[in-house]
Amino acid sequence: MSLDLTWNKSSSIGDYLYNSKRNDIALNATYNLGERLSFNTSYAVQKVTYVGSTGGTSSNMMFFNIHSKPIGKLTSNLSFQTMKTTSSIASTSTDTTGTGTTVGTTYSGTGGTNLNAYMFRLEYPVWRNNNLFFQTDNATNSGFLASTQRTMTMGIDFDLLRNTRFTLGWRSQQSTSHDTTSTSGDYNYSVSSLDADLNWHF
Repeated sequence: MSLDLTWNKSSSIGDYLYNSKRNDIALNATYNLGERLSFNTSYAVQKVTYVGSTGGTSSNMMFFNIHSKPIGKLTSNLSFQTMKTTSSIASTSTDTTGTGTTVGTTYSGTGGTNLNAYMFRLEYPVWRNNNLFFQTDNATNSGFLASTQRTMTMGIDFDLLRNTRFTLGWRSQQSTSHDTTSTSGDYNYSVSSLDADLNWHF
């Protein structure tokens, strides 16, 4: 079993920068029971404070993954991710007109986004580490541009060289909008495609 703790503190202030201060902390845990079963989980908190205005963003994220070989050479991966984000901003700007009158403008707003997603993947080697695979993904988010996206892919990975892989597969993707501010169906779509990818890993 291994544990990792990461802390990051940063600040960006000046022209052409996002004027903000950021503070992140993340905890990661991995538990390996051998070649056939392992667990990985992580939890992260991110807080951003705006400089020059009142407000910021706070995010909480959790990830969980199970990697296993349940039967023979069959490999499975199951992962789940959840994220909750809240944000707020309030700023005031002043401007002096040509008549010497000072005009003030105040803007404020709050919002939030919640994301829940999972992924399930099966792989089976058929010849010299060339793997048949099946994968399904589902992601649902609420808040701004709320939607549900579902993707299913199946195909075969060819290991050409040690760091080169060619993938040929079929993909089906659906997106359903839950945004009540837009006309129903404006952002809904369904698409199928034949994918061919060549990947290099360095």
